[in-house]
Amino acid sequence: MKWRLILIGLVFVASATSAQLASKVTSYAINPATGLRSTSSMSLNQFDQTGRVTGSKLYVTTNGRLWINNASEYRYDESGNQVFYKVQFWKQGTDTVFSIHEVTNTYNQSNQVVEESYHDQEILSGNEYTARYLTSYDDKGCRKRIDFTGNSSSYTIYTTDASCRELSSRTYFSEDQSMFDLQLFEYGPFGLVHYRFYYVRGDSTLQQEKLITYDQQGHKTAEVTVGLSRFDYFYDASGRPYKQTGYQWVDSAWRLSYEYLTTYDAQDRVATIRSAYFDESGNTTYSTTVTNEYLEDGKIGKITNYVVFGGNYYTYEVKHTYLCDGLIASSLYTTTSSSNATTVLGDFQVIEYSYVEAADCEQPARPLVNFYPNPADDMILVNPLNNMRTEAVVRLYSPNGNFVSQYPVENQWPAQLDVRNLQTGFYILEIEQGQQKHRTRLFKR
Repeated sequence: MKWRLILIGLVFVASATSAQLASKVTSYAINPATGLRSTSSMSLNQFDQTGRVTGSKLYVTTNGRLWINNASEYRYDESGNQVFYKVQFWKQGTDTVFSIHEVTNTYNQSNQVVEESYHDQEILSGNEYTARYLTSYDDKGCRKRIDFTGNSSSYTIYTTDASCRELSSRTYFSEDQSMFDLQLFEYGPFGLVHYRFYYVRGDSTLQQEKLITYDQQGHKTAEVTVGLSRFDYFYDASGRPYKQTGYQWVDSAWRLSYEYLTTYDAQDRVATIRSAYFDESGNTTYSTTVTNEYLEDGKIGKITNYVVFGGNYYTYEVKHTYLCDGLIASSLYTTTSSSNATTVLGDFQVIEYSYVEAADCEQPARPLVNFYPNPADDMILVNPLNNMRTEAVVRLYSPNGNFVSQYPVENQWPAQLDVRNLQTGFYILEIEQGQQKHRTRLFKR
């Protein structure tokens, strides 16, 4: 087994194989005035023979000593489903465990979760909390009911269409059924178009309504939550998102508005993302400009985020270098701030990774595709960079390497992938086309 110490940034890189997973991560800062390095945290990961994470520990430095902060444990069944997760938290700067959180999952033959059990212990206070979700499915495999027991009890009844999309759900919170939530969903050819939510507590009822529209290509053009917010989306002739505007009522008297503008370079890659927020009078209260600079092989070499807020500016800069197999080899973070014409250079931030069996290769492989938008809300568009307009398979993995979903792509480009049902967070997106594979990072908002 080979071990290689490399540098990597806050972007967590992983895949489904152990050859791409980090076994050790050390984060530290460098004081620009003294040049001294201080270790702030370190995590250690363990894996099974298939490359799945089975355990991890996070350490932090307090008063010059490296203390354990938390430790996690993962177990899987024969199908690769995560059946157990446990994390323990230590009181800062001590060897005392103060909290334990456990999750146990049971699956049916279709690998659907039928039972989720939670057990929390607050060691120092002696408090404990347990909860259980029991999920049942109909003959088509669609979810039809969830029963919850914990410090209270409830149950939810679902109705679905032929594709298992939810048409309605009604949750009851009391035995006399005087308290419940009702959700209603309506779909069009491209997805959800109308959503209604009713919150009923005795004689009190709260209603929320959301409307979503699409253009003829299936791009979301507007999302309106009646009385609360509105978001509008604009696309160029190639179907790329280039503008997003919106507003949201923070309270009954204050409305916050914003605008996002995206530009692309000649290779169809995101060049800049500019965002601005406005007060009721139209004055800019906060703005950011994110600029991407690319290497010859198409990877991002530098990201600069320029922020203006309260009359001051802040610049966050990240520089990346890569291994030949596409993993980030190093990242250096610097921060520059200005106040009253005084410029201050902040700390340098570095994170070091040790990879399990890092790949040996000589020439970096050119990415097969690009995709946008990233971050994504509901749909992403995938375009080939190498003119191989053949069938492909797109897979998503969680940051710890667990398989999430797969999208077969026929010879139709750009391919549209529906990610609206994904939970918010980072994912590893893998595209396999012929004998080539490319992995990159996706963030789902």
